[in-house]
Amino acid sequence: MRIPYVLFGLMMTSAAVAQERPQLLPQRDVVVTYAVNPEANSGPQQSQEIAFSVAAQTFRMMGWQGGADARSGAANEPFFLYDLRNRTETIVAPGHRVRATRRLDSADGLPWNPVLRGQRLQTDTVAGVACTDWRMTHPTRGQPPPGGGTFFPPHDMCFTTDGVILRRRDENGRVLWLATSVSFSPQDLRQFQAPADYRQVTQQQLMEMF
Repeated sequence: MRIPYVLFGLMMTSAAVAQERPQLLPQRDVVVTYAVNPEANSGPQQSQEIAFSVAAQTFRMMGWQGGADARSGAANEPFFLYDLRNRTETIVAPGHRVRATRRLDSADGLPWNPVLRGQRLQTDTVAGVACTDWRMTHPTRGQPPPGGGTFFPPHDMCFTTDGVILRRRDENGRVLWLATSVSFSPQDLRQFQAPADYRQVTQQQLMEMF
């Protein structure tokens, strides 16, 4: 049976909307500094830095107390490496010269989970960079998956066209991350590797050190 051209066009449009989703991973090297929970009325300011290397396909995440100008004092603070290619998470603790690596069997709970579904919202500008808000929902629609396990509740995230998150809100609209600076600069691959001379421990052993 031949499908009328107009109906075919409507079907294609509907399919495109159903599959609509932002670019989830950065398409170029980037470093973003965020204010964490910037709307909180109590407690010290918290900052987080997320860097991404396209060549390494790895995120590097670190946090510290204070604003962006306090970053230099966090040199010995632990940081996380999320290696997407090898599907591993490594915690590196420079102050103790140890590292702990575990296999990531699932991306549940991570904002770049490829199973997330998107609904396009409004456009905005954050830290001087244009982005589009998307409501991201896990296939379980925010309910724990059958049999237990982790899940990703609905979040609104403002993505640039090349996959950088500039703002993240929880299901209640509270801002969790707000970019304060964005740098699209080439990244040193050594920053995305755990030092080979650091002692390998389990994550439990590492946590007991703090």
